Amino acid sequence: MDFLPLVRFPWRRDDKSYEVYKEFILDEVLGVTGFELTKSVKMKNTVLGFTKLLLQLIVLVAYVGMYCLYARKSYLWIAPVTGIVRMQLQHPVLGDCNPLHKDCRNDFAALETLPYCKQSPLAYASMKKERCEYLDEFNVLPASIHAGLDSMFVPTRIRTINQKRLCKHCEQQFEITDDDTLYVADIENFTLLLDHSYSCPNLDRRGEAKDMQGFLRPCLPPHNCQLIPLDDLPAMAKYMKGEGGNNKTVADTRKFWNAGPAIPLDHAYSLPVGDVFRLGYLLDLFKIDLDSGSNNQYDNHSHRQEGLVMTVQVHYSNFKYDSVPNKLPTIYEYRFDISKLTTYKTTTVKEDEDAKRRTIIDWHGVFLRSYQSGSMGAFSWRECILMLLEASFVFSLCRWFIRLVALNWFKGAPGDDLETKVADEYEMNIHETERVLERKKARTRTRYLEMELQGAGSNEATRLCR
Repeated sequence: MDFLPLVRFPWRRDDKSYEVYKEFILDEVLGVTGFELTKSVKMKNTVLGFTKLLLQLIVLVAYVGMYCLYARKSYLWIAPVTGIVRMQLQHPVLGDCNPLHKDCRNDFAALETLPYCKQSPLAYASMKKERCEYLDEFNVLPASIHAGLDSMFVPTRIRTINQKRLCKHCEQQFEITDDDTLYVADIENFTLLLDHSYSCPNLDRRGEAKDMQGFLRPCLPPHNCQLIPLDDLPAMAKYMKGEGGNNKTVADTRKFWNAGPAIPLDHAYSLPVGDVFRLGYLLDLFKIDLDSGSNNQYDNHSHRQEGLVMTVQVHYSNFKYDSVPNKLPTIYEYRFDISKLTTYKTTTVKEDEDAKRRTIIDWHGVFLRSYQSGSMGAFSWRECILMLLEASFVFSLCRWFIRLVALNWFKGAPGDDLETKVADEYEMNIHETERVLERKKARTRTRYLEMELQGAGSNEATRLCR
């Protein structure tokens, strides 16, 4: 702490003249008249000694123990991660079969049970009914063709407009010959697959979803709710290996992250190729009703008609802030957010070869956009040394503060005497040094003489009173 001066404040001296303040500024604050050399003076003061010990214990326990080791994990080298996310949509099927296999069968709900369909006799007073149609993921694929692998568009309403050309260069080139609107039936039971991997080049760490324990945050930002884990599909559990380890490791990991009960397998589960979520489960989890009014502007329309936007964040970590030092396998969690966009749609156009007719398709629905975040931590001697250097700096700051208080503890002559013991002035000119020492001795003799006279006067007054 040599860069922090150990000074005696002018207002604690007997002499409060202009010269004293001038000397304080030039010598102590600016340091233009000289510099300090180390001198050790042992102070005898129980209060200051106990205060110094207490401050150092606070630094050791609060700063090093609680903040550096427990809260901020200062002994870790923390590096960001990068990676990719793949999203895929699938219509409801019996069991867990692949829709491309010849024996795989669809498992759509009956149209009569869907109140938003015109084919259903059930009441649907809040919004307008439309004709429903069964579509699979390949029928709705054109809606997501420009979204990319890290995004997915799940159509809920499709409006098809057929037009014929009237002329090429006129005010109205096309006229509508047919306009049809339909709902995609049973869209809530479509499943969304998310597969992802991460890379942390700085720490030479890599991984993919099947090798890690996955979690879900069942709340919107700030994502401060309890994690819930995903279970492996039992038939595929033998393929799920890697950092997750055996059942004990999985149980210990879930306990450490204070996770709640796992998501039921009919709503979500993990496969070797990614994690599967039923779309209706996610909508219910975040209290999104496709058949309720979407907003004030579209109070006569529903989310099923206008659409909405959800973002999916895949967050990775192999350490946890505010925890005891530990070593954990890498985990990931899904975090969701709902955009405030009032509507979302995409448009595709098909035109005949003769350019006389065209079909415009407006797709409204749920647009999901994914991205990745997170960081990996690894023990580093470099970070440990930096942590110790920071701690030593704080320790030195405490010692400097106590020494500064001690130097200014006494006011007036006793404090001036202490300053003389702590800091002797020495001029590089030997003759000037002798004059300075003589002046100091003279001031000291004068001070002690004044103290003796005051003491004698006090004794005489005591005798006369008796």
